[in-house]
Amino acid sequence: MTMWSRLKTLVSAVFIGLALSQAAFAVDFSAADNLFAQRENNRANISQARALYVQLLNQATTVNDKIRAAEQLGRLALYEGEMLLAKSDSSARKTVFGDCWCRSTSLFSRSCNEPGWVEKISPSAIGQRVPAYYYYRGMCIGYWGEASNVLEQAAFSGALREAVNGGLDLASSNSSSSYYEGGAVHRVAANVWSNPLARAVGLYDAKQALAQIELALAAPASGGQDPGALYFDNHRSKIIVLKQLNSDDPSGGWKQKAIDFANETLLDMADRLEQDQLPAARVAEFKVIFAQLKIDYRGLTGRDWQP
Repeated sequence: MTMWSRLKTLVSAVFIGLALSQAAFAVDFSAADNLFAQRENNRANISQARALYVQLLNQATTVNDKIRAAEQLGRLALYEGEMLLAKSDSSARKTVFGDCWCRSTSLFSRSCNEPGWVEKISPSAIGQRVPAYYYYRGMCIGYWGEASNVLEQAAFSGALREAVNGGLDLASSNSSSSYYEGGAVHRVAANVWSNPLARAVGLYDAKQALAQIELALAAPASGGQDPGALYFDNHRSKIIVLKQLNSDDPSGGWKQKAIDFANETLLDMADRLEQDQLPAARVAEFKVIFAQLKIDYRGLTGRDWQP
């Protein structure tokens, strides 16, 4: 064998070795993503997809793979816990959102004994601040709190405040973070600040909540994601905020604003359904929000919505 032949053989072996090494540690999302795509009204598929994403999150060696797995887990938690489970099913909702932010809390010390999967993308875990961490942490603590008792809500209000403020601080210093998931950090702030339960822990501010959801709705498209105007959870959040403002100030015209915005949103959504032009990758969520908005409209007007 000539020197050139030996060199080619050596180079080929190196490339083959690198390829095998990369393949051995590659994170394959296909099975989990297939189940995710079949999540609509299917808690069995959601459970299987969640288990796979947790496994992928634990196996991931790159920051991008860790964030991607965590994002998918967050989307599953929001869909199952907030869109499929009844508000009255506190136990199941608490489990879904506890698995996200903290699986075991200590009420006495106000600490987390067993962190949930979202901590895998915390600044200390990946060496950088990313909007996904603050959004999903804030969302999960907030909904976990809704399903918890008053003592638990009070004990962990500080953790919720830190998550919301951390996300808004990141958004103020990095505009692309403000656009993430259709203005997600602004949406979670609006949801927290307009929740009547937040009064008891000093987080209630419905007027500031309205300002935050307007920022979310105005968020432009970023990184191939849809703009805030196509995240219809933003529209539902705005209606909830307007309803709460009306509860605080019935003479402020908030109810009519909520009715007008609900009607405008429902018309848009109905057109999208008719033309089969739903926001990419969020068809299941779109359908739930469409149904919820019809209920909201009936609650505001006393009659069923008609296009």
